Amino acid sequence: MVLEPIFEADFYPSSHGFRQGHSPHTALRDVARMYPRVSWVIEGDIVGCFEHIPHSGLMKAVARRIADGKVLSLVSAFLTSGYMEHRQWHATYSGAPQGGIVSPLLCNIFLHQLDAYMETLGGCP
Repeated sequence: MVLEPIFEADFYPSSHGFRQGHSPHTALRDVARMYPRVSWVIEGDIVGCFEHIPHSGLMKAVARRIADGKVLSLVSAFLTSGYMEHRQWHATYSGAPQGGIVSPLLCNIFLHQLDAYMETLGGCP
């Protein structure tokens, strides 16, 4: 609840994934409004997105907006907390836990860098 309003202010309106008030339906609505003559749209997915986010890159993205060491430590602990499978603990070296309450936000923070890069190329957002 502390992180979301801080990063939400940075996200582009064209970013619809895992955001309150945004959905595939709002994305389609926006495309229809911006490009009324388009007759087809291609939807894509980043396979393994949550599982492959590098912790160091994500932490750098979080640290650009958050200076509080305790908050950064908490985010880092969440990312490196590991998981249980068949009664055995496994370490995590990359990714954000799927199903974790803050994972969608962390994924959006990381992917915002892609949106920003696309903006420099003249693409959408």
